[in-house]
Amino acid sequence: MDLEAKPQAQQAFDALLKALREGKLRSGTYFSMPNLVEELGYPIAAIREATKRAETQSLIKILPKRGITVMDAGAGNYPPLHGYARDIG
Repeated sequence: MDLEAKPQAQQAFDALLKALREGKLRSGTYFSMPNLVEELGYPIAAIREATKRAETQSLIKILPKRGITVMDAGAGNYPPLHGYARDIG
């Protein structure tokens, strides 16, 4: 067991990747920050950091004053998910 826990922002990012991989957050859908807080179960500050990081990896698009949209699905569009492509078929 790790003596040092992962920072909440990293945990939230991991949860975001998992939700994308499992199809809980589908491509083309819109979410507000409060929706993601509820869906992923992390504080808004951690979700903000996670979404900023996900946007830099082209997983989502942050639309100021409108929310967050999930980018087009497909393992080819999600470089961090390439290792999971074989798991989802």
